[in-house]
Amino acid sequence: MIRFRDVAILASFSALLLMGEAERVVTMNRNRFCQVSGDNIPYAETKMQGQNKQDVCRLKCSKETRCKAFFFNGLERMCYRYEKDIEKVAKYKKNGAEKMFCGVAKESSDPSEPDNSDSNPPDSIYDGRSMKLRPKRSCVVDSENVPKVIKMSGKNKQTVCRDKCLLDKDCKGIYFDGVDRKCHHYFKDISKLKIDSTKTAAKKFCGIVTVDEVPTMPSSNPTLTGVPTITQAPSTSPTAEPSVVPSLMHTKEFVWEPMTKCMGPPDPDRSEKYKTTITNLDACIMKCGQHDKCKSFSWKESKLECVLYYYRVKKIIPAKPDGLMAVCGKLPKPIVPSTSPSIAPTMGATKAPKCVLRAELAFPYKDPDDAPYYGYHACFLEVTKKSDKKTICSAAYYDDAKDWCTYKNSIKGYDITYIENTEDYYYPDAIEDMSSETVVVRDARDEKITFASYHYFLDEDYYSTYKEWSDHMLSPVLKIWNKSNPNQDNIGLKKGWTHPTNKKIKTHIKRKDGSWAPNPQYKGNFVVTVTCNKNCYCKAEYKARTGVFNRMAGVEIEELKGQKI
Repeated sequence: MIRFRDVAILASFSALLLMGEAERVVTMNRNRFCQVSGDNIPYAETKMQGQNKQDVCRLKCSKETRCKAFFFNGLERMCYRYEKDIEKVAKYKKNGAEKMFCGVAKESSDPSEPDNSDSNPPDSIYDGRSMKLRPKRSCVVDSENVPKVIKMSGKNKQTVCRDKCLLDKDCKGIYFDGVDRKCHHYFKDISKLKIDSTKTAAKKFCGIVTVDEVPTMPSSNPTLTGVPTITQAPSTSPTAEPSVVPSLMHTKEFVWEPMTKCMGPPDPDRSEKYKTTITNLDACIMKCGQHDKCKSFSWKESKLECVLYYYRVKKIIPAKPDGLMAVCGKLPKPIVPSTSPSIAPTMGATKAPKCVLRAELAFPYKDPDDAPYYGYHACFLEVTKKSDKKTICSAAYYDDAKDWCTYKNSIKGYDITYIENTEDYYYPDAIEDMSSETVVVRDARDEKITFASYHYFLDEDYYSTYKEWSDHMLSPVLKIWNKSNPNQDNIGLKKGWTHPTNKKIKTHIKRKDGSWAPNPQYKGNFVVTVTCNKNCYCKAEYKARTGVFNRMAGVEIEELKGQKI
C-alpha cells in the first residue's frame, strides 16, 4: 500500500524534472546492477537515509552534471555515482534483486530547455570532500581551535552551513546551533563528537569533513607488452597457466590462477571486503593494485565479492566449479639472495611468542533498521590489565595505554558503542547511527585482562509510553578473539556476551517531581575477565552488575544496592 508521504515524495521528484531543476533524464531499472570497467571507480558513495532512497539517489545523479550513471544497493543503502560511461545495465540474479537499481543519465534532446547548471551545487562539494551531519551532537575542540562564526537565515540552515564548509578547502568541520542560528566553521581538526542531551539537542549538529583519495587518471592507457609467466606447479591442473598480471594504473604484479580460492577466512583486522560495487575481476585487481597495503585479493563472481588482503595469503587452493569465475591472487614471493653473508649473524635470545587478543563491542545488526525496537542506546568499553593498574584502554584514556593496546571506533570522532533507530515513516530525513568499538591487546601472555562494558545513561527515557520505543531492550554484544593461538579462535562464548534485559525493567525511572533518574535495578553493565597462560590459551569469566555512569554530569561509576532515588 502506498502511503500519502510516498506519493508526495514521488510527486515532488517528478515536479523537479518538469521545472528544470534536473536538466537530464536519468533512467532507473529495478533488479539490475551497473557493469563497469576496471578503472571506472565511483566518484561518490553516499549512505542513504529515509524512504524512497533509490529515487533520491536518482535525483542526486540528475543534479550532478558529472554523473553518467548511478547504482543503488538497497541492502547496504548505498548510492554510487559514476562519471564514466558504464559497460551495460546487467541483470542481478541473487537474493535482494528487488532492492538493486541501475540508471543511466541521458542528455535532454530539447535544445530550448533552460540550462540550470549554475543553480546546482558546485562539483567541489562532491569532489572528494564530504560530511555527515550528526544531530544531537556538540563538537569537542582545543582552546586554540577558534571557529569562524556565521549568522544563518532562511531554511535548511544546517545544510547551508555544511555546504559552505565543503566549499572552503581549509574547513575541517562545523558546529551548528539551531537555537541561536549560528554556524561555526573550524579550521583545525575536531577532537571528537559528544552527545548533547539538553532539551534543544535536536537543533544542534556537528560534522567532520572527510576527504576521499581519488587516484590520478593517466591521460592515455599504457600499452601492455610482454606478459611474463611464472612456472609454478599448482596442486591440481588448472584450466590455464598461472600468470603474473600487470595492471593498468599501478606497478604491482600478481600471481593468480582461475577457479581458485584463498585458503582460510580473511583476518577482519587486515582485510577489506567489497560487495556488488566491484563487478568484474579486472576491477578487483585494479582495486588491490591501487591500495598501498593490499598484497592479495580474491574475486567471486557468484557473490560479486572482492576481498583485499593486507598480507600475502598462505595458500591458493582449487575452488568448486560452479560455472562462474573464482580467483585468488597474491604478490610473488620476494626473491632471497642466494649468496651467503660474509659475516655470520649474531645469535641472540629467542623472543617469546606474542599473545594478541581482539575485542569488539557492537550491536548485532547490520543496519539500525534491523533492531527490534526504536530508540537510543549507548555503552562504552574499558579494558584494563592486572600488571598495569594505572592505565585504561578506552576512548577517553587511550593515550595512556598506547604501549599495550590499540583503540578504534567505527565512526570517526565517536567514543561510544551507539545505536539510534527512529521510525522512518514519521522521521524520513532523520540520520540513524550505529557505531562499534574495537580494542586490540598486543600481549596478554601470563596476564589477566578485564573487558568492561558500561551503560551510558541519557537524560531521559524518550517516548517511553510507546511499546515500540523500548530501547532498554537493545544491548550490544562483546566478542573476544585469540589472534595468536591456532588452537583457539573465540575466547569463551562464540556468540559473545551482553548485559541482561527485561521488558519490565527500563533504563530510567521518574522522580516525584516528574524528572528522570537512572533506574538502580537496570543491569546495563557487565565485565568479562580473560586469563591467559604462557602458551596464550585463555579462559573467560562473565559477570553482570548494576551501576550508573553519566558522562554528561561527570558522575563516576557507582555501585547501586537498592538505593531509592
